Amino acid sequence: MKGTVDFRYDFHHDLVVATPRWKLETPVEVMHWYQVHARYFGARFSRPKDMAVVEDAFEVASLVAPLWASYRDKLHESLVRHRVVVKANAPPRLTTTMGSGRYAVPSEARSVDEAIAAILALRAASEPGRPSGAARVSGAPAARIPTAPPSARVPTGYPDRNTKK
Repeated sequence: MKGTVDFRYDFHHDLVVATPRWKLETPVEVMHWYQVHARYFGARFSRPKDMAVVEDAFEVASLVAPLWASYRDKLHESLVRHRVVVKANAPPRLTTTMGSGRYAVPSEARSVDEAIAAILALRAASEPGRPSGAARVSGAPAARIPTAPPSARVPTGYPDRNTKK
């Protein structure tokens, strides 16, 4: 495989700082990227963890971006609670921003410290029983964040095979 991910657990803040050094260009690489994350989080933690991701040396090719976004979403469903990206490159920034709309989390930070502060703010705003990414503005009533159906979540750029021509 063409890449690696360095994980560092921040005990004081109870979160993970991940630094991927990878250019994802094929579906096989995307699946391997997911497996690396799933093995790390699944083997070490009994509950979902928050994560700051330093994406200075991380790229996602446009052809596999929708697949990568779907695997990133799988991480959010079971292993990662809040995720904030630090210094994102342009290629993953689009898919990161697309995901942030679904999870109501800030998509980018200028530094790891800023990402940690954003995660701590999200934790403080979360309420028991609410989805982890659904933060509540102080004084505002709780509201359900609508989500798109799975087929509408990640545009592929390819025509729908089920529609008649």
